[in-house]
Amino acid sequence: MRIKAKTRLLITGAIGLPIVAAIGVFLAVIHADRFSKDLAACDNMGRITQTLQSLLQRQDESRPLEHPDRWRDASDAMALAIQHSTSRNGQLDVAAAVKAQRRLQSGLNTPSGVPAFNTIEEALNTLGDETRNQKQELNDRYRYVTRVIGTTAIGVITLLALAAGLVAFWAGRRLSRRVERIFEGMQAVADGDFDHRINLTSKDELTDLADAFDKIAERLRETLDRKEQLTKELTVHEIAEEEIHRTQDLTRLWLNSCTDGVWDWLLTEDFEYMSPRFWEVFGIDPKTQPHHPSAWQQIIHKDDVQKMTDALEKHVLSKGETPFREEIRFHHRDGHIVWVLTRGQVIEWHPDGQPKRMVGTHTDITRTKSAERRERETHEVLSAVLDQSPDSVLVTNLNGEYTLVNTIAASRFGKSLDDILGKTATSLFSEQDALHRQQLDRSIIATGDATTFEESLTIGGRHMTMLTTKAPFLDSHGKTVGLITMSRDVSELSAARQTLFLRSEELESSNSELEQFAYIASHDLQEPLRKISTFAELLVDTEKERLSDEGREFLRFMQNAAQRMQTLVQDLLEISRVTIRSNPFEPVDLQKLCSDVLIDLEFAIEDAAARVELKPLPVIDADASQLRQLLQNLIGNAIKFRRPDVPVTVCIEPDATQTTREDDNVTFLVRDNGIGFDEKHSDRIFGIFQRLHAKHAYSGSGIGLAICRKIVDRHHGTISVQSQPGDGTTFSVTLPRQQQKSNDGAA
Repeated sequence: MRIKAKTRLLITGAIGLPIVAAIGVFLAVIHADRFSKDLAACDNMGRITQTLQSLLQRQDESRPLEHPDRWRDASDAMALAIQHSTSRNGQLDVAAAVKAQRRLQSGLNTPSGVPAFNTIEEALNTLGDETRNQKQELNDRYRYVTRVIGTTAIGVITLLALAAGLVAFWAGRRLSRRVERIFEGMQAVADGDFDHRINLTSKDELTDLADAFDKIAERLRETLDRKEQLTKELTVHEIAEEEIHRTQDLTRLWLNSCTDGVWDWLLTEDFEYMSPRFWEVFGIDPKTQPHHPSAWQQIIHKDDVQKMTDALEKHVLSKGETPFREEIRFHHRDGHIVWVLTRGQVIEWHPDGQPKRMVGTHTDITRTKSAERRERETHEVLSAVLDQSPDSVLVTNLNGEYTLVNTIAASRFGKSLDDILGKTATSLFSEQDALHRQQLDRSIIATGDATTFEESLTIGGRHMTMLTTKAPFLDSHGKTVGLITMSRDVSELSAARQTLFLRSEELESSNSELEQFAYIASHDLQEPLRKISTFAELLVDTEKERLSDEGREFLRFMQNAAQRMQTLVQDLLEISRVTIRSNPFEPVDLQKLCSDVLIDLEFAIEDAAARVELKPLPVIDADASQLRQLLQNLIGNAIKFRRPDVPVTVCIEPDATQTTREDDNVTFLVRDNGIGFDEKHSDRIFGIFQRLHAKHAYSGSGIGLAICRKIVDRHHGTISVQSQPGDGTTFSVTLPRQQQKSNDGAA
């Protein structure tokens, strides 16, 4: 690592100044130690002096030395203190102490044996003064040195701190900028910008650090690029592997779910893969079969072996130009024939031109073949039916061209099938008729509605009446692709219908005349009958006494016969009035009309103690007066033909089997619990003057239900009855909800 001189100077100053300061502090500490030891020696000397002075004060000067051992100990201690101070070269002045110690020794060791107390006292006083002076001097010097050292130390520390601050400021400012650049570079690299470079220009350790960091960033960039490249390569590889697996899965799924069998034939290796579906078509377990062409060659129909061989040869010899596609028969495991459409292609060839690999499929077309056979048979049957049909059948396409014509149609037009097929209507009809037919055909094709009508044709001088039906011809998808025209010769039927129509008109006229005659005859018979009855009554009143019993009996027979005859005439008038004196149809409220009828029959109901239940009935178009007569007859019969000792119950209600109000017809029932009758007489009871009971048992002429039927017939309805002897009777009347109006306002 290179270090510049300026940097070394800074480092030397940063290290030297603390060392100098440390030396100064060390010397100050040594000096303070010496001063502290000198003070301690001075204090020790003072204590020794005080001890000797204390011994001297207690000593009687006229007597020998008391406590000589203590004096000797103090003297020895003084000598030892002087010796110790002298040996460490301290600042203490020991000259006075030496002098006092000598004088003390001399005062103690006098020849007379009596110490020289004066000398000792003077020496001790002198030593005490000297000791105090030196101690004061030492304290003054110590304080001075301490101040000097403290001031010097503060100055040095201040200078060091100032120098250190200046150096730190200068170095910190310089270093901070460079460190910031290094930090920015590190942050950029941390954020992923591996192309960032610090590029410091100075030659020092930070530059080396920056250069090293730039090299690291460059290496990271190279590593990252290599990683991305490897990632891309790995991703491509993974995608390829995933695609391979997906393709394998799809292929496996396709092979397992495909309705076709798949085969892959390596011709030179005599190996052929056949999918499971290949064998399932023939009812064979794929696990039991080898992947060898001989496996399927054993089940091919013998009559189709040569066809299969020829197709393979043609495909190989043409180098694949001729498609390999054949419909081949195979034997199913249970014995029936399976039709297979086999298709294939050589996809690899040897250099010598020989086929190497061939792939293909097997499609089960058994149902298609069966459908074709059925269609062919159906077509043959249809052709036979069309040819044998007495109706003309012609089928045209959207261009009006005939695409199908049966034999009878061609014969009626006096043409052959070839003369008609592919032609239009102009080849069969006049220009005006052809134009009219083409317009009608286009209209039917546009609306999609079939139509049936009668038309007159003159072909070959023969006039015919044809009942023609035209309908759109649809394909299997329901799309109109043409028009079907079917015509039947109804000339004889039309003539018969015309004759029948004329006969019907004649019969209707005759019936009308008969009804008119019946009305007139009935009306004209009223007067003679009234006269017979009147004269019979007069004869009884005036000649009663003169008549014999037999005469009176004959007269009574004549009156009864006249009465019955008058009743029959009135009934005939009622029947004729249904047709002759009818009213126009108008909305009639059946509910209200029934209520009015019940009011009219109030006395009969009370007399029979009958209970009549009326349920809601709708409004219909009807002749109110005739409908009133219908209801009055039905309800009156229900009350009349009752069982003895059984309360009469009559119910008028709508038919419960009608579940909707939108029906075109209305059905209502009149139900009773009367005597009933055997249903074998159901038709008879509606005849004129038909009775099921003796005249004396029940009143009436037997014409009421005949009138009911005639009223219902005029209303274009129906009436029926259900009954059992002793179990009541139910009449069911069905009438249109709305009547079609004729020119005169009636139906």
